[in-house]
Amino acid sequence: MIEKRHYPRITLTAPILVELKDGQALSAELDNISSSGLQLVCDRQAESLITPNGQWDPAELMVSIKLPSLGDEERFEAKCVVVTSRRVSMDNFCIGLRFTEFVGGSYGALGRSIDSVAGK
Repeated sequence: MIEKRHYPRITLTAPILVELKDGQALSAELDNISSSGLQLVCDRQAESLITPNGQWDPAELMVSIKLPSLGDEERFEAKCVVVTSRRVSMDNFCIGLRFTEFVGGSYGALGRSIDSVAGK
């Protein structure tokens, strides 16, 4: 299999808050992250709200995550679009998101977190 990713993924679990375009907030679990996107794990209900009727709405989502290396009050925040969605069990779904815009110093915070998990 040919690897198509330009940025390596780092396995990292953390609670993630996803804000939909209508302002509704959902809880999910971060599965992995890279400097270009992330994969989250969620239940069927959250998946159906993120990808209604199995459609990937091009509208952006907002994600907020408490990453390692951030201060107690700091959070990583970014706008994203859905690029993949797959069911892994009856009530477990993996959704891939690509970052489209970083909020504040979130890109630098992401780099520090990736480096700390990778042991750099």
